[in-house]
Amino acid sequence: MNRRDPARLFHRLRHARIENKGLKALSLLLAVLLFIVSRQPVIDLPMAGVPIEYRGLSPGVKIVGDAEQTVSLRLSGPRDIVRSLTPNQLLVIADLSGKEPGERVVQLRVDESFLPDNVKVMQIEPSSIRIKLEPSVTKQARVEAPFTGRIAEGREIYGVELYPREVEIEGPQSIVESIRWSAS
Repeated sequence: MNRRDPARLFHRLRHARIENKGLKALSLLLAVLLFIVSRQPVIDLPMAGVPIEYRGLSPGVKIVGDAEQTVSLRLSGPRDIVRSLTPNQLLVIADLSGKEPGERVVQLRVDESFLPDNVKVMQIEPSSIRIKLEPSVTKQARVEAPFTGRIAEGREIYGVELYPREVEIEGPQSIVESIRWSAS
């Protein structure tokens, strides 16, 4: 190829006659309309059962009782993306940093790193939860082996030996102190 070939091609394209200009304009208009129509509409969709992750719990502090494990969200975004999401693909965070023992109200927030592009969280239900925090304690507890039922005829139990005889248990103060077989 020499230098004249690109110049000749450009000259030909510039002087080429465009046939069916109306039909080509109509085709371009239809393509633009189809693109606009095919874009996914934005929808709001409720989603239940999104897990809560408790973060930042101070050492020596435990959660007591039945803490919420899941919440419901209302998501907004492109229909195909929002409908394809499952609750375990999202995460709600309960930040317990700096929370002292006692009954506390914790605000919930969505972990944005789990959200797909163009999806927004419109609502978290409930938006906060009430939890009870207690100091963690340890205690020695005696191990016992209770027997139930009847021993087969002709058999006898002469003794039971357990090893270890005591174990150290750790947990929330109210639960550990309620253990009745403590050695201390």
